[in-house]
Amino acid sequence: MRKALAALLVGLMIATTLPANVAADEPEPIAWGVEYDYSNINGDIASMIGIDLQEVFQEVMAAGDDSGIDMLIGSVTSGSTTIVFEQYDGSMTTLDVDGTPTDFSTKMTELTVRHGVLDDFAVHSEWSDSYGGIDLTIGYDAEQLFNANVLYTEYFDANMGLHGMDMEMDVEAMIQYSVGISGELSGDGETLPFDIDLTLSTSFDINNGLLEVRMDEASPLYNEMANLQPGQRLTWECGSDDSYVDSGSEEVSIGDVCSDSSIHYETETSVLFELEGIPTEEVGLPAGDFDFSISDTVTDMYDGEVEIFFMGGGMELL
Repeated sequence: MRKALAALLVGLMIATTLPANVAADEPEPIAWGVEYDYSNINGDIASMIGIDLQEVFQEVMAAGDDSGIDMLIGSVTSGSTTIVFEQYDGSMTTLDVDGTPTDFSTKMTELTVRHGVLDDFAVHSEWSDSYGGIDLTIGYDAEQLFNANVLYTEYFDANMGLHGMDMEMDVEAMIQYSVGISGELSGDGETLPFDIDLTLSTSFDINNGLLEVRMDEASPLYNEMANLQPGQRLTWECGSDDSYVDSGSEEVSIGDVCSDSSIHYETETSVLFELEGIPTEEVGLPAGDFDFSISDTVTDMYDGEVEIFFMGGGMELL
């Protein structure tokens, strides 16, 4: 869990530093993002790998007709994924530095993720002859949900030295699968109707997540980045034993001592497993005798130091 939060912090640092030079000269907020509409997924799959799922379904249905089976296949996918970054200058903030209240300017990066997908698939088939028959419908539903709100704050002195960063985070994730099998079997003058449903779902939430990192000395990361020349590469690590800046014609390496790193989060994990509709009455048992539902919710909280912390990154100016 703590490694995942640290990894997300690294990703935000990389996303934050990319437009650093523009942000330094432009007071207006900067926003960028991507979005995908899953109603286009069949066409995209066909264009990438040359397989049209609708044509595959039609061929399967035609093969069923040739075998004397009436078959209908349907599939619908809907939903979208949206990822948006927004960067802007925040207000002045006072932090304690070695017991002395010190004012810092702030740069804010907001990450907003909205992901929701509903995938429906169904097959209906009918077959019969003089001895019996089958009427069968199989349905499959998959639902995915992922929402994240992340606020990343960096603290700078008057010389654009980086003194630390905070990350506040709330995450909501859920996935659910449902399978339904219904229909009727017939033969020898008898019929066996059935309507079985199986549901499996899990969810995971991170609430009030906060990761705080403070450096022993002001980092020259942004100043060195502003002075980077075309063809030069910059590498940075926060977690070294000593602070250093090694400048060369091809590469600039920066190391910062991030001695103070703390984390707080609250999590909630839920699971659900349900099965119902097995036709137990057909074998002399009470209806619903095999139905069951299993669910559980587990919560956790952590507030303390990050036991293992390291972050870093690199870039090259083309």
